[in-house]
Amino acid sequence: MLVTNGHVIEGGATWRMRLGKRTWLATVTEIDPDHDLCQLEADGLGVPAVPLRVSSAFSVEERAYGIGAPQGLELTISEALISGLSEYENGRVI
Repeated sequence: MLVTNGHVIEGGATWRMRLGKRTWLATVTEIDPDHDLCQLEADGLGVPAVPLRVSSAFSVEERAYGIGAPQGLELTISEALISGLSEYENGRVI
């Protein structure tokens, strides 16, 4: 399973996941347009899940990372410090 921003898959007809030189056909299994999120799955991908934390455990000045491929640049990573947290829908957002 993979979670990404909804706008990443918007307008697409097919999606693929890639790990190294291998690719898998992906299927969109859930879309949350209110939070700009979607979930995709690929049979046979077989990668370990990333541990998640509840938003109430985040703290200001904690490091945060974003991984992506903006404009086709592969394997980019951004680092930041959490500068603030806001209450939103029974949780907190950065």
